[in-house]
Amino acid sequence: METSFEGAVLKDAGGALMNCYPDALIDKWMEARGFDPKIINRREYEQTIQQSRTAGPPPSDVSALYTRYFALTNYCLSLRTKDFDMEDIFKVYEGIVPTVRENQASLEKQLGKSITCTDARSCLEATKRLRRAAGLEGQVFFLNRFDNTWR
Repeated sequence: METSFEGAVLKDAGGALMNCYPDALIDKWMEARGFDPKIINRREYEQTIQQSRTAGPPPSDVSALYTRYFALTNYCLSLRTKDFDMEDIFKVYEGIVPTVRENQASLEKQLGKSITCTDARSCLEATKRLRRAAGLEGQVFFLNRFDNTWR
């Protein structure tokens, strides 16, 4: 990958993949212990809305990757314990990357709309399925620290 934009998207996608199911599972554990994870998740929702409003359309050569990334992050956020409507996020994306909704719907169709893993091992397997469904399987890149490019 020659562009820092694309490298940043892939780095963020990797983080989203690794945290998707564990974060939702932690929400369930927190609730069972009397804590309210909705407060934290609302902050992420608000940040997503704000970032979406300030983001412009992606460069055409990375539009598909950008769409898959936002569909992935929205899918993961939709699994979390929440007190907000994901529809608000879709409304903001419609003007930037209108296919995010369809991509997220595809993830939901393939993977379901709720978390199914219960421990580290089952969450790892679920993450592998998520990676394949999101179209990110096999994309491994390394940052060249000398010229700050992804390869």
